[in-house]
Amino acid sequence: MDMDPDSAGTLSEASPFHIVLHDGRYFRLDDPQRTFLDPETIAHGLSMVCRFSGQIPQYYSVAQHCVELWRCVVRDPKAGPEKWTLGLWLLLHDAPEAFIGDMSRPMKEYMRSRSCLAYDNVEDRIMGLVIDEYGLDIRSPVVREARRLDACMLFVEKRFFFPHAPKWSREEEFIDHRLLLSGACLEPRCAKARWLDAYRETAVNMPLDWRGRSSRG
Repeated sequence: MDMDPDSAGTLSEASPFHIVLHDGRYFRLDDPQRTFLDPETIAHGLSMVCRFSGQIPQYYSVAQHCVELWRCVVRDPKAGPEKWTLGLWLLLHDAPEAFIGDMSRPMKEYMRSRSCLAYDNVEDRIMGLVIDEYGLDIRSPVVREARRLDACMLFVEKRFFFPHAPKWSREEEFIDHRLLLSGACLEPRCAKARWLDAYRETAVNMPLDWRGRSSRG
């Protein structure tokens, strides 16, 4: 008989909507729980997911993508104290992909054009739990900045991995000279460690009223 995890991550009764996590726990896509959204699990999942659907010359993980964004913000000597809140958003903005993978933007748009919103719905639901678990504020001005930087980094990565490719539409609109890739692409183990180090550094520098997870993990 097919088995299904309950909210504690153990097997109980039949259901097809679960995945097995790296530590053996079971995660329900139809009923995600905050208890699974620890830094270790997010970092592991993101480190094992490749950007650009894997169609790039080297392995480049979503975890490294998040850390590159974080580094450009928190290491900016001109950045203000809000850099840590922005950095946390940048580390976590792709957190659902640790559980559901990274679907390319063209594929997302194609599915939306066919009124297939299942991926969007699961992604939004998990992200809502991440926002609650890590004490993020969706109304904060840093959210718009995080989205802008994420869009800018896409073009930085495109120019890095595809230097001879034609320009994409609106590419000139998304330029931020702070954003540069730091060097070599990291293997998953190293990308995971870098993500966790960045998270711990961010957690200890967050405002005193922050009510998110501590730096454990």
